[in-house]
Amino acid sequence: MSLNPKIINHLTEWHGCRARILVETGTFEGRTVKQVHSFFEEIHTIEASLKAQRRAKGRCRDLTNVTFYLGDSATALQKVVNGIDEPIWFFLDAHYFEHPDKQNIISEQNHMPLMDELKIIQKRKHKDLVIIHDFHWLNYQLNIDRGASSDDVLELMKPAAHIVFKDCLVFPTNCPQTKFL
Repeated sequence: MSLNPKIINHLTEWHGCRARILVETGTFEGRTVKQVHSFFEEIHTIEASLKAQRRAKGRCRDLTNVTFYLGDSATALQKVVNGIDEPIWFFLDAHYFEHPDKQNIISEQNHMPLMDELKIIQKRKHKDLVIIHDFHWLNYQLNIDRGASSDDVLELMKPAAHIVFKDCLVFPTNCPQTKFL
């Protein structure tokens, strides 16, 4: 499942607002960006594979509100959020992808950067929304790579509320009054 207009509308209702900015990790071929570009004024998308990023840029060449970043997502995410002083919706990949072009992956030392990404987001003081895509991978992938689980993600972030929607774990940050639908 990818982020799409129907899901954006549902999450906007649940969260009570929509941010102007979306930050995505794991661009892959740019399908998500292509589907949701009209819902956000700015989209920042991060991909570790040069080959995948080239495909995504080709698919999204007509979009003027998208900025592409190549590299380790935690490193790039830190640079992106440093320049943004307003709420963000984050669409994070819960797993690493075994790219067939491993020689083009920028950083192999941290192939499962989700926990590092969450620590960066956790330091922000805004009412962000975190959407972790492919949630079902958390318990499998994190246990193998980091000795962590979906419970570890929730413990780290301590959200006031969270939902599992389709295959996404969704929670707000710094929002003690988030409502459940």
